[in-house]
Amino acid sequence: MPPRRGVPRGAAVPALPVSSCLAYGAGFVPLGASDACLRVSGRVRLEAGTSRAVAGPDAARSPFGASGRLSVDARVPTDHGPARSFLRLHGGD
Repeated sequence: MPPRRGVPRGAAVPALPVSSCLAYGAGFVPLGASDACLRVSGRVRLEAGTSRAVAGPDAARSPFGASGRLSVDARVPTDHGPARSFLRLHGGD
């Protein structure tokens, strides 16, 4: 059996530092060595269906569709409270 790696059994495990980003909510992580916190989120939506149109304006439509959204939220503490930058990109149907 190979030797165990990591913390020996019975030894105290060092606590992780408490992040100041917890004050902004779930999903925020520290951005490098600065005081800034960042959250990246998004979604993807895929659709499939059937098309019965043989003529008319809907005849060229595909029965498949896709869309997506990406959100980036950055926060930095200031003397007047947190400064927030928010960007949301959306594309698709």
